[in-house]
Amino acid sequence: MKHIVVGISSGIAAYKTLDLVKVLQAEGHEVKIIMTHSALQMISVDEVKTKTGLTPITELYPADFSYPEILKKKRVEHIDIATEADLFVISPATANLVAKMAHGIADDFLTTTLLATNAPVLVCPSMNTTMWFHPTVQQNLKTLESYGYMIMQPTSGDLACGTSGIGRLPEPEDIFTEVQHALDIQETMKDKTVLVTAGGTVEPIDNVRSISNRSSGKMGLAIAEVAYRQGAKVILIHAQDVVATYLPIKQYSFQTAQELYDLMEQYVPQVDIIFHTAAVADFTVDKQNRKIESDQELTLELKPTAKIINQIKKWNLEAMLIGFKAVDGITEGNLEKAKDKMKTANADLMVINDISRTDIGFGADDNEVQILKKDGTLEKIAKTPKKQLAAQLLLITSVI
Repeated sequence: MKHIVVGISSGIAAYKTLDLVKVLQAEGHEVKIIMTHSALQMISVDEVKTKTGLTPITELYPADFSYPEILKKKRVEHIDIATEADLFVISPATANLVAKMAHGIADDFLTTTLLATNAPVLVCPSMNTTMWFHPTVQQNLKTLESYGYMIMQPTSGDLACGTSGIGRLPEPEDIFTEVQHALDIQETMKDKTVLVTAGGTVEPIDNVRSISNRSSGKMGLAIAEVAYRQGAKVILIHAQDVVATYLPIKQYSFQTAQELYDLMEQYVPQVDIIFHTAAVADFTVDKQNRKIESDQELTLELKPTAKIINQIKKWNLEAMLIGFKAVDGITEGNLEKAKDKMKTANADLMVINDISRTDIGFGADDNEVQILKKDGTLEKIAKTPKKQLAAQLLLITSVI
């Protein structure tokens, strides 16, 4: 049994959501319904009670609201619901509600509860076709995707406004399939410990200068957050300038490749899955313990660093290893290099990303990758926000 919160806003198709609730109840899940004020214009509280047996929550401040009682009991209803929830389903999600969620507006029970939860959120938009394609709506949906929200695309057909096109709320059974999919991922991850490395190593030349890699750490942070929200225990080993203070997870920082090596040697034996996204410098130098003057020529002698990824399975043979390979263009030669790296490291998956493009990869909020599997097959994930990509990567790991 899971605790599922169903949020209903004022789409014409709101009545369909009651059938979804009945399916969820039949599957043994405990469901709570939260309705916006506008949703009450579509379906009444009595109709919800009659069809589902549940009394929807509609007021942030009910008639018997008493802040002295809250202070005395130290219990706030929307916080309790947000904390207990395993999943939120917003069906239907109007353009107005999508905008509120995207911009953190919390002016009713539903939006306030959403801001207070760490549970996954499945958003099922429904609206007029022209509204759906409006740039603001599309941008707001991209923003929600960047938060890690799952967006279920509306279907095409006749709409309540008399037009025909995309914008229909998916059928309850189709939404249930997505709900079950999200719950299955949680079930897979709940007993797992996931280690994520993020950011680039820095190799000092002297007390001022260094050599490094162009890694923002965004991909690693996205994976750490999505894994945490899906119920995994997460260990994040990050570069000093890459930190996720908003996540209540174990975090350890590194500067040099050797520091990263030492941390991984310590923690890899404790985990089930490793996402090695960190950009490890291939070379280091003998540091000068002074500032080198800039008025003289300087020759650096580069020494290769240890290939950390090749040590991971030696530290923990049972762990699943997902490596990352940056390539300058998706070519046959670069794909062969990725296959070689995967074989040498005994990795279970190799994520190949093209660093020759400026719209994805290093520093960007989006990425597009090829997933190389042990059988040699490739699965492409088209350009998408990194948190959405993280969710897809976690899904792939759950089925291999």
